[in-house]
Amino acid sequence: MKKITAFCVVAVCMNGLLYSQNAAPSGAVKKVFYLNSYHPGNGLSDEPMKAVGDKLNEEKIDWVYHFLDAKRNPDSKEVQQRLKESLDIVNYYKPSLIIVSDDEAVKFAVLPHFKQGSIPVLFCGVDWSCQPYGLPTPHITGILEIVPVEDTIITLRAYYPKMKNITILSDDSSLEQGNQAYLAPLYRGWGLEPEWITVSDYNHWKQAYLLANQKADVIYLPTNGTIRDWNATDARNFVKKNLRKPSFTCNDFMMPYAMFGYVNVPREQGEWIAQTALDILNGKSPKDIPVAKNAQKRAYWNPTLSKKAGFKPKADLLEICRKSE
Repeated sequence: MKKITAFCVVAVCMNGLLYSQNAAPSGAVKKVFYLNSYHPGNGLSDEPMKAVGDKLNEEKIDWVYHFLDAKRNPDSKEVQQRLKESLDIVNYYKPSLIIVSDDEAVKFAVLPHFKQGSIPVLFCGVDWSCQPYGLPTPHITGILEIVPVEDTIITLRAYYPKMKNITILSDDSSLEQGNQAYLAPLYRGWGLEPEWITVSDYNHWKQAYLLANQKADVIYLPTNGTIRDWNATDARNFVKKNLRKPSFTCNDFMMPYAMFGYVNVPREQGEWIAQTALDILNGKSPKDIPVAKNAQKRAYWNPTLSKKAGFKPKADLLEICRKSE
């Protein structure tokens, strides 16, 4: 932090979720406001924001950022209070550009407050498609997050050609509900019959995991993001004891509980946003910037769980895999 204004001091005292980097008073020419849907410590949103911050700091761009905390505390009253704080920041700070990460910030902030406005907006971390939000517009563009589920399924099908029934065991969140609507026809197009089991707490997750191992040909574990009382140590031991079927994930933080997966590289989103932000600050119009999609991915392999499931990756796959336990 190179400069702190009275505004920033007040905001930090207000809720602990507003932070300043190179923050300048409202007269500065080039300023950026970054609205993060989640909370500090969420790796999928922390890494893109860090990439943006690194570049903005390097270029001496004034910026502040704020957290909606909409995943950990999704209660609408709390989110609306943090949204009000965000709008107050925009009104005071008068940014030249707004950056938002993930779907909640688009849904709660961009659509009702900035979609018809004049401030350029960049989004990242929006899952699969931005068309349901009516984006892009002449002053809004961004980069989509395409989770490499299809790549993972294609890889596993070479080892399990008869797999048909897939159980998706995930948290009971609005994001997962949206994924169901979007992904159900895709799974069927990939030759799989999907069944979703969504749970809100860890005990129910364990019960659902046992059921999935009885019914499914393959189990997909997207996230544990909003599952209450999650016990990482117990979950590792529980999965090691009870795994019977092939399992995969597309998030690296779920690899202790899955045998294999391709995962995105979150920093890629931030690097694209950072460069695009500089382009816009230097005069380029968002309408001339097509919506992008992430392209980078990494393969992970859990040897212990693979052995339990009888999964023996071939040499060419092992060569690109990072080990995870």
